[in-house]
Amino acid sequence: MKRSEVESMSGPELVALYHKLTGKTVARFASRADGIRRCLAALPAAEDAAKPEPSPAAPAKAPARERAAEHKQHTPSGELRPPRPGSKRGRLLAALLGDGMTAERIASEFGWKPRDVADALRLLAVANGYVVYREEGGETWRAAEPERDAEPVRAAAQPGPKRRRAK
Repeated sequence: MKRSEVESMSGPELVALYHKLTGKTVARFASRADGIRRCLAALPAAEDAAKPEPSPAAPAKAPARERAAEHKQHTPSGELRPPRPGSKRGRLLAALLGDGMTAERIASEFGWKPRDVADALRLLAVANGYVVYREEGGETWRAAEPERDAEPVRAAAQPGPKRRRAK
């Protein structure tokens, strides 16, 4: 704020500016000249406080687009369970198993927000057991059935820790 702007203000405007700059409440100044003097004195301190100081301890966070680009695959975490046919997730899986879709196209076709798209892709892997991945160098998402071993390996039954009964 310039000196000429402060000098052109009315009395109530000076009171409001002084309150904004200092946080102190005054009903009015003894004179307009006193109000101008006090506001101009408070300006440098308010400008210094408004400048953000860089925090050396906080590392810079990558933009969301870069963080999303790092995440290129959702891995299955259970048995293969196809979603209900005709459901949104079922229609999404059919499209991803076919030609694939971009995240923007998924959002527009299903009426989802970007976070909903990310959740649906993750759930296809976690809840339904499909591998969901982004093509190399592209924006297209695809899905595939996970490769299964010919014979499932079963863990040997191991006795658990002995439990004490509550009295």
